Amino acid sequence: MKDSKTFISDYVNWLKQEYSFNKLDQADEVITPFVNHINDRIRIYLQYMSNDKIRISDDGNTINELEMLGIDLNTKVRTKLIENVLNNFSVNLENDILFIDSDPSNFPTNKHKLIQTILRVYDLTMTQKKNIINLFNEEVQEFLFDHDFAGNVGAKYTGGSGIDYQIDYSLGPTKKRPEIFIQFINNFNFNSITTESFIYDDLKEARSSDKTKFSYKIIANDDEQKLSTKALTAARAKNIDVIPWSDKKTILSLK
Repeated sequence: MKDSKTFISDYVNWLKQEYSFNKLDQADEVITPFVNHINDRIRIYLQYMSNDKIRISDDGNTINELEMLGIDLNTKVRTKLIENVLNNFSVNLENDILFIDSDPSNFPTNKHKLIQTILRVYDLTMTQKKNIINLFNEEVQEFLFDHDFAGNVGAKYTGGSGIDYQIDYSLGPTKKRPEIFIQFINNFNFNSITTESFIYDDLKEARSSDKTKFSYKIIANDDEQKLSTKALTAARAKNIDVIPWSDKKTILSLK
């Protein structure tokens, strides 16, 4: 049975064998064993600078490929995610190129940092579809927590029909206001208002006998897209308050 040191040595030898190189006009292309979201091997580029440093970069491949997938990298959520990754690994981003200007002595560490950054940025493919909904929900919850809302997350309430509904966030009643139910909607459109209107009416039916009052509000993500005028009109007709996520002042006034 091999010992741990031997296993690590075998792994390092495998890594060496999996790397390949191409000489280009202005840089060396290094094809690494690491793969991206579509199982293509990640390529990095080494450019020897006049100041005796080595620029290690992805030549813009990472950002360009995400944009080709239709992922908008300019939203607040994704911009923040990218900034956090860059800061964690001390990587620069300029003209869509991820890079580190490294001293030769620090090349191994900086090359590793760039690879880790590329892999983390590729993880933004997971912010498509339903995953961006989770990101938005988490961002709103974090904001409410940071401002001491002290509400309930994901509590269930039963409607007049007997159906249980999970409310993203609820605030108990006070002397100044009734109970508040808040739903977080990432993709705000007419269909989402139709669904929320049904839930609102069913919850009102459940409370009609004891006349317990509550208000029903939606925090809608306007970072991703402009809020639908048709949906806003439908919400007003049902007495559902829609608060744009960008309107933090109104959100804070709910406390």
